[in-house]
Amino acid sequence: MRYVNLKDKAYQLIKDRIISGEYAPGQPLNEKAIIKELSISRTPFREAINALSKEDLVDIYPNRGMFVRAITIEDISQVFDIRMILEPYMIRLVCGNMPEEVIDKLDERQQDADHMNEDAVLEEDDYFHQTILKYVKNSHLVKIMQNLYDCNRMRIIFTRQTLSSRGALTEHREILAAVRRNDPDEAARLMEDHILHSKNRAINALL
Repeated sequence: MRYVNLKDKAYQLIKDRIISGEYAPGQPLNEKAIIKELSISRTPFREAINALSKEDLVDIYPNRGMFVRAITIEDISQVFDIRMILEPYMIRLVCGNMPEEVIDKLDERQQDADHMNEDAVLEEDDYFHQTILKYVKNSHLVKIMQNLYDCNRMRIIFTRQTLSSRGALTEHREILAAVRRNDPDEAARLMEDHILHSKNRAINALL
């Protein structure tokens, strides 16, 4: 059990630093420094890196080292294409299952976008999608979406699409209005539009 915990400890620390932007895309991971910091051996560190590689957060190159995965337009496009397929279905599952008080709280949080700094806007975008995910009664879909959100968050942080993200918060409110009316068709249509707009914003930020 101790061995498993050391691997998980390394995995979570590195993943958190990648997603938060502390480890930048393309940055090499200093194996010796991380092992020393966590007081672990090389084996749990390598297993953590292999797990992160499977989640497309780390690239491993023989004889070169381990690097945080770089951001490319193709990569961003592919992540959003998958989201565009899954999230309209996901919001259908949420309609009728999300409590009114949760909808109220989400809606209220989206209203203050004009007064938020860029970090707060990114946090609100993440909070919106993570909250919706809590009301999806499909554990396999939740796991897939969580991985996509983790990848997406890292990319959004480094494209810094702040002003356009404020527009995303307005789109969130429109989706919430459809969920409140228990209108899955309209909620799905709005979610598809939202993901498409978010994809275009992210790509334009890199051009």
